[in-house]
Amino acid sequence: MGKVRINWSTISWAAIFFLFLVGGLGLYIHNVRLLGALVPVVGLGFLLFSRRRIALPRGFLPFFAVLVILGINTTWSKGRVATLEYLVMLSGGGAFWLVFYNLGEKFKDTFGRLVIILGIVFGVSYLVNLLVFPQVPIRPWTLYLPSTFSRNHNHLGDMWALVLVVVAHRLLTRPKLWHWGLVAAGVYFLGISLSRSAYLALGVGIFYIFNKLELTGKHRKIYALFLIVAAGLFMYAALFKSTLLSRPYYEQAVYGLSKWPLGVGVGNFGIISGDSQAPWWNAPRAAIVTTSAHNLVLEMISGMGVLGLVFAFWLVYILVDILRNSKQPLFAAIFLAIAANFMFDTTYFIPTMVWLWFASLGLAQTGSQKKEKLQKVQL
Repeated sequence: MGKVRINWSTISWAAIFFLFLVGGLGLYIHNVRLLGALVPVVGLGFLLFSRRRIALPRGFLPFFAVLVILGINTTWSKGRVATLEYLVMLSGGGAFWLVFYNLGEKFKDTFGRLVIILGIVFGVSYLVNLLVFPQVPIRPWTLYLPSTFSRNHNHLGDMWALVLVVVAHRLLTRPKLWHWGLVAAGVYFLGISLSRSAYLALGVGIFYIFNKLELTGKHRKIYALFLIVAAGLFMYAALFKSTLLSRPYYEQAVYGLSKWPLGVGVGNFGIISGDSQAPWWNAPRAAIVTTSAHNLVLEMISGMGVLGLVFAFWLVYILVDILRNSKQPLFAAIFLAIAANFMFDTTYFIPTMVWLWFASLGLAQTGSQKKEKLQKVQL
């Protein structure tokens, strides 16, 4: 009998898909975060076992410093379990960063497909729940169910913003008729999500891709279509939500830093927001108490205090590096879109979004861009 060959590439992608899928279900989230740290570490172990040198991407050492500070932050955190959750999740993200950076050639041809498939699976899951239940169930840290009791926010839109970024890139490089079906589905899922952060993420991703490929003139109709969709959806959401007055988190973060210079522990923003001695409790409008800062940078600074500025420095460094040096437009666009999303939403607490962010960062920093034959697309 002949030897059975093991297709490690298929096994790796199956494991990654399964992990990214369960990371967006919002179930057993503590265990999922631990699994998300274990899987890429095992991958790094295989790299070392095969005697491959693990290269460190630009900006990894400052990020490692963030992890060290976050670990120390648990010693004075007012809620250590919450801080440990962030430490585990970001550690897993950093491990994914290393894996996708070192194995970029194996992942970059299929990463966009992974994003599309995940979007379809989560979209179908939402539709199934819509048909089965009189009211779609609520689950905060999921990518397909409403996340608030008012049912006016669904992170499914945040996932589909990434799908549309991938589809836009495909329309410019390898257009297929069925891509337009994904565009139609994406507009629907973005519409029902009422996620303004998703619309912003879509706009950022589209703007970057078209300008990076210098196609804002050649394909101006498609460019305009995607930007009009993003802007139109944003205005549509404004009919149901306040655009500016629902963001008191910045004021709360500044107050928290002044009262707790070393922070309250990452993941404990509710302590700051719910502080009865805070000035907003005497404000004319009622105080909005939230457990999350709705902004990843504010979350880290509120939790680690002035030491959280190290995270802000790392993020600025990475953003500048991507904008100046990345030769991978699609992966850079996905990373930038998620980064924009993390500045205005709580999606940075959903494991799948964090892992996609770091994985796309690793791919955005790899190799040199292969010249792609841009095909003419009729609109």
